[in-house]
Amino acid sequence: MISEWRSYAIEDFIPFTADVYLRLIERVNSGQWPLQLPMLIVGLAVIVLLGRKRKLSAGALLAAAWVWVGTAFLIQRYAQLTWVADYWGWAFCAQAIVLCAFAFGSKSDFRFRKPFPISDCLGLAIALYGLVAYPLLTAFAGSGWAQSESFGIHPDPTAIATLGILILFSRGWQLWIQSLIPLSWCVFSALTLSVLETSGFYILVSGIALFLVSMVWVSVSPFFERAQAQSELDSQGL
Repeated sequence: MISEWRSYAIEDFIPFTADVYLRLIERVNSGQWPLQLPMLIVGLAVIVLLGRKRKLSAGALLAAAWVWVGTAFLIQRYAQLTWVADYWGWAFCAQAIVLCAFAFGSKSDFRFRKPFPISDCLGLAIALYGLVAYPLLTAFAGSGWAQSESFGIHPDPTAIATLGILILFSRGWQLWIQSLIPLSWCVFSALTLSVLETSGFYILVSGIALFLVSMVWVSVSPFFERAQAQSELDSQGL
C-alpha cells in the first residue's frame, strides 16, 4: 500500500490544465456576482467585531464564509475537476465548526488601541492581504476581474484572510489548531498552482510566507516581553 502511494506524483491529483482551472474561476465569479462585495464587507466586519470584543459574532460570520466556500466552490464546482476537492469541501465545513467552538474560549486581547502591538499589525496585514490585495493581484495577474479571487467566494483568499484573522482571534495552542486546515489548504493549493504554472502561485506563497513569519513572531514575542519586564524589575531593584 505504501509503495503504491509513493508511485503517485502531485500531477496525478491534478487532472486538469491551467486554462480549465481559470475558466472555473470565471464561472464561479459570473455565477455568484455580485456576492463578492457583500463577502468583502463580511470579512471587514469580522475584524471590526473582534476589535469590539464580539468574538462569538465574528466567529459565526467567519464560519459561515467557510461553509459557503466549502459547499458552493469546492464540493459543487471544484470537485468536478478532481475528487480531492470533495474531501477539502468537508474539511472547510469542519473548519467552520472549529471556529465556532474556539470562539467561546478565545484568549486574544485584540482591540483598536494605541500603541498597536506588532502581532496585531501582522494579523491585520495578512487579513487585509486576503480581503483586499488578493482580488486586485489576481485580477492584475489574470484576465481582469473575471479571474479575480475573492474572500468568501474562492478558497485561497478565504484561507489567507482567515489566517490573519486568527492571529487577532487566538493565541497559543488554540491558534495552531485553528490554523491547521487553512494552512494545509494553502500548501495544497500552492502545490496545485505550481504544477499548473499560474501566476497565482506567487500571490498565494507570499501570503503563506507572511503568515509563517507572523507565527514565529507571535510564538517568540512573549518570551522577549517577559524578559524585558524582568529586566525592568531588576533595574528597579524589585
